[in-house]
Amino acid sequence: MGSRIDGFVAHVAAFREIEVFDIRPLTHKIPGVVFRRVDILDLPEALENYCDSLSSLHALEHVGLGRYGDPIDAEGT
Repeated sequence: MGSRIDGFVAHVAAFREIEVFDIRPLTHKIPGVVFRRVDILDLPEALENYCDSLSSLHALEHVGLGRYGDPIDAEGT
């Protein structure tokens, strides 16, 4: 996830519940935020057709860099 939890995500969570999917663990609970640790390169089948709207906040350009526990991939996004 490119957006920091204490930035945009926290602002949205002040108005409505928001789900956050990230490869990195979340170290503390935040009111209004439902967190799921997920690797977008290895999505569980349960997430296929999971929702009708999805926002990717500056995340895709980080795939393949190896900075967040993902493997380095020169052909990444």
